[in-house]
Parts: sequence; C-alpha cells; structure tokens
Amino acid sequence: MKITKKINNWLETHAAAPAYGGWVLAGISVCYLGAGINTMAGCM
Repeated sequence: MKITKKINNWLETHAAAPAYGGWVLAGISVCYLGAGINTMAGCM
C-alpha cells in the first residue's frame, strides 16, 4: 500500500488526486490490458 500513497501524494501536488472510483477503474483497465496482451500472445 506504500506505492499507492506515493502515487496519491504526487497526484495531489501535481494534478488532481483520483477518488476511490478512479482507482477501481484504473485497476479494471489494467486487467483488460493484460487480457488483451494475453490474447494477442496466444494468437502468434
């Protein structure tokens, strides 16, 4: 959980800090990205 605090602190000082929903959407998008890469790797 330390890395999320560092990212959150950086975002608070440089940009807008995402709310809980933002972290959830970011996690889901990473999962979709991983699934897409896994699918493309299986096609080759």
